[in-house]
Amino acid sequence: MKRWLLLLLALVIATSSLAQELPLLLSSQRRPVLVSVSAYYQDYAASGATSTELGVPAGITEVSVPIFVQIPLSRTVGVSLLASQATVSGEALETLTGFSDAQVILSFARRLGRSSVVVNVGANLPSGKQKLTRAEFGTAIPLSYNYYDFRVPGLGQGLSVSPGFTLAVPLGRGFVVGLGASYLYKGRFEPLQHMEERFDPGDEILVTGGLDVRLGRRSALAGDVTYTIYDRDRVGDEAVYGAGDKTTATVQVRSRLGRFDEFRLVGRYRSRAKSDVLADSQLVADAFRVLPDQIEVHATYRLRVSPVLYTVLLAGGRFFEETSFFAAVKLYDVGLMPAVRLSNSLTLSSRFIYTLGDIEGFEAGGGLTVRL
Repeated sequence: MKRWLLLLLALVIATSSLAQELPLLLSSQRRPVLVSVSAYYQDYAASGATSTELGVPAGITEVSVPIFVQIPLSRTVGVSLLASQATVSGEALETLTGFSDAQVILSFARRLGRSSVVVNVGANLPSGKQKLTRAEFGTAIPLSYNYYDFRVPGLGQGLSVSPGFTLAVPLGRGFVVGLGASYLYKGRFEPLQHMEERFDPGDEILVTGGLDVRLGRRSALAGDVTYTIYDRDRVGDEAVYGAGDKTTATVQVRSRLGRFDEFRLVGRYRSRAKSDVLADSQLVADAFRVLPDQIEVHATYRLRVSPVLYTVLLAGGRFFEETSFFAAVKLYDVGLMPAVRLSNSLTLSSRFIYTLGDIEGFEAGGGLTVRL
């Protein structure tokens, strides 16, 4: 029963709202065409005892190559595209390799007096790998865990479409309130080979509200709260899992230091309600949470080294509570992200993040961004 539910949880986690994955094109001025090609190597491991307690492999590695394209069609309309290729392997894991689904977002921005509104439609195109063998799906389970924060947490997720809007209203000098909502429709697909019935992940409704307050000439405070409602997941016509609703609260303080440097402190809390799980062919409320609450805190300092070179220093922590299916996890991250401007149109960036705690490992990579 536990193993079977973990299979469903892997799908639930991996098929999160695509509307949050790509940046919206918000500007009154026409932006340049942007093309970014990156490559990342992520490797994480847990000791034998810790691996058994957490239910994770002793070691897991992902090599990913994301490609991001942003094309402004006019000053108010733009389209973004994200596609990735990934290879995942690990101790006692079947190697899983393939392309992820392509994600596309079309955005329309317009001013309404002093306010502004953005209407966007996102789509997850089923171009990634589906119909996995059971051995490959065994690799896909830990791949989707938030502990690792893999660049590509899943490959094939089926067709989904997400219309939404965001409204920003200035209420005074240095004070802006934002409201938004989106609906995510998820289509049926076959994550496993030889499934008698297709898996139908539940649709989602997301509502959010936030504010941005200027604290002075160089500092600002921003915060937002997002509430996500999940429909039940089904196999065929039978409901098999009901994810608890999610509340996410984020607070950010940012401050300019000198002419070019910037400090940011971000705190985020994600809380999941109790889920409905399958028992004796029907869904019943679980006595404990299935998916863990999370707390994240991280600070970054952007330092300008020279007119063409800058770097970002990062330090933070991520904390996951214990649930009926997951052990408590404490993780700490430190990192360095240098970038160099090769020309007015070319930027070379790199990223080195070391993670320690209940799971240890690192992320290393970089990419080239072209502005046309």
